Amino acid sequence: MTSGSQIALLNDLLLDAGLGVSFSHVKWDQIAPRLDIEPRFGLDGVPYFDLQRAYLPEYIFKRIREDIRVRMVPYGYIGQHKNEEATSRMMAPVSKLHR
Repeated sequence: MTSGSQIALLNDLLLDAGLGVSFSHVKWDQIAPRLDIEPRFGLDGVPYFDLQRAYLPEYIFKRIREDIRVRMVPYGYIGQHKNEEATSRMMAPVSKLHR
């Protein structure tokens, strides 16, 4: 099953459950309260959390870093994105490494 068909299936299931959701049109003001974050503070309101270190081969780390740097030119920093679509387009090169 492709990721596109998985998203279509998820949308169908959500609609059947009465939860019409468009992942392309989700705004920060809508999602932040569901995460107990005050929307007006933006990403400054996101609490810090411990993240375990990932041990990646250096060549993979460099590819990820370069792909993100290239994607920041048209899309800007993640904190500036207006919706999930812009973030997912920017992060697309990272997910392609794992296919």
